[in-house]
Amino acid sequence: MVHGVLLINKTKGGTSHSVVTALRRIIQQKEIGHAGTLDPMAEGLLLVLLGYGTKLSHYLLTNDKRYRFMFRFGIITDTLDKTGTTINQQKVQLEQKHIKQVLENNLGKLSLPVPLVSAVKIKGKKLYEYKRKSQSVTPPTREMTFYNLNIKNITTHHCHTDNNPTVEVELSCSKGSYIRSWVSFIGEEMGTGACLEELMRLHSTPFNIEKALTLQEVEKRLNREEINSETIAEKLYPAFIPFPKALPHIESVCVARQDERQLRQGQISKSIKLALQDKQKEVNRSKETQTIRAMNHNNKQMLALLKLQPFLSPRFLRVFPSGLS
Repeated sequence: MVHGVLLINKTKGGTSHSVVTALRRIIQQKEIGHAGTLDPMAEGLLLVLLGYGTKLSHYLLTNDKRYRFMFRFGIITDTLDKTGTTINQQKVQLEQKHIKQVLENNLGKLSLPVPLVSAVKIKGKKLYEYKRKSQSVTPPTREMTFYNLNIKNITTHHCHTDNNPTVEVELSCSKGSYIRSWVSFIGEEMGTGACLEELMRLHSTPFNIEKALTLQEVEKRLNREEINSETIAEKLYPAFIPFPKALPHIESVCVARQDERQLRQGQISKSIKLALQDKQKEVNRSKETQTIRAMNHNNKQMLALLKLQPFLSPRFLRVFPSGLS
């Protein structure tokens, strides 16, 4: 079985689930999942988790992301994007200077409603399930953070609604933030409404789209090859990240050979605690918990994930079996 993270460049039209289904056939293993859903209209970076990589989902889902997207003023839909039912549509005329000012003035923490196409649950049912069944529901409001805005293009027209002003930007956001919500908010601030038309994920910390492969590229590279860890690592490089290297954004501690067995048995030796001493002091000062990767003596296997808490002894989050290299 193959263990790790595979960077996929998802194309428009397919779902994240359809990508996973296709890869189960191509790689010939069932244990495949993903971290961070991309809906059918979206494209770009999808983190696919293989084997024990599925156990790392939480540590990848909680990270910031970056998108490139385009939206149009003067159109409001029930899904906040072009796939939804139009609620209001009007011809608008806006100046580039005004648009730029509103964009730059509405970054940081914002309290915004979650889109109806999201997987956020209300009374045990996902919002998009209410939408599909045409059932009325009020989406919850959530604190979202948007930053590092890069305005790529602003086009203003003065003909009809199809040529209303459009904006193309790149924008970073925190976990649980929705680009659709920000676009809708910008439309409200402009007094015109706005609708998302294109969306591409460029970055999902700690990985970038530059190394990602499309499904077609994966299938072509693995054609008639015997599927194993070595083949995957060689043929899909650099899109495939082996399990030990799957969490490079999380700090690590190297465990001496004589302490490895003890660690796998759920015990943290004195020497490991000593190696974590400086990190523990940082946690005590900041009063914020920290996750640590426990790596083996030659840094080629991830043995466990540990949790450091203020003024408490380190504890285990997860212990991994041997051989996940």
